[in-house]
Amino acid sequence: MHVVPVESADDPRLADYRIVRDPELVRTSDAFLAEGRLVVRELLRASELTTRSVLATEAALGWLERESAESADAPTVYVVAPEAVRTLSGHRFHQGCLALADRPAPRAAGALLDALAPRCVLGLDNVTNPDNVGAIFRTAAAFGVDAVLMSQACASPLYRKALRTSMGAALRLPFSHGPDWGDALEALRARSIPTVALVSSEGNSIETIREQLEPEGPVALLLGAEGDGLGSASLAQASHRARIPMVTGFDSLNVAAAAAVALYRLGPLSRGV
Repeated sequence: MHVVPVESADDPRLADYRIVRDPELVRTSDAFLAEGRLVVRELLRASELTTRSVLATEAALGWLERESAESADAPTVYVVAPEAVRTLSGHRFHQGCLALADRPAPRAAGALLDALAPRCVLGLDNVTNPDNVGAIFRTAAAFGVDAVLMSQACASPLYRKALRTSMGAALRLPFSHGPDWGDALEALRARSIPTVALVSSEGNSIETIREQLEPEGPVALLLGAEGDGLGSASLAQASHRARIPMVTGFDSLNVAAAAAVALYRLGPLSRGV
């Protein structure tokens, strides 16, 4: 590990870390930021991702040296004072480290499905809240989802806030965040993967849907944004519409909570796939 002390937040070697303060740069940059020790650890362990550098306080340096001890490609670590990082990022410095990594190349939905032969796929249609996206990725990883397909309007799972909420799950869970949601839906249809749309009404109980699925077959669960729900293309594609039974007066859950319930009942762990 190459350790480089840096005195000032104005040092040009730290310029790329300023994307955290500019939403447009976050969206268009060819890099992304991982924040906090747990997420940085996931990044350092992700062999298919390239870490450009790490920004750390002196207090976090010993931890980083232990994490990078067995890595042949340990990144450069810029060691700075916490005040310098607050100047750079505009917020309190979480757990003493940030890392900058190359954004992975986009993956087409069809190619992703062919490479994985998935048992369980999660489809997100216009889920724009980063906290929800992060929580869904964490839930998806916990319940054995193989891949996540996302419409273009979805918040990026590599956005700093989403990545932190996911506890780094988006760094190990394959996903496609493509420009054409119709292509993703067609990729599922072409591979004969049954799709279950989560709806708040006009659907069968999730328990009924469970009985209709092939016990050892694949499944794709589709979830939409809170309020608007799934779009018309997703509903038209779905081979099943499922609702989560609730007491009178409630018709919906937070989308991340709905994902957890649906995966618990329809995911590979509960179905023995």
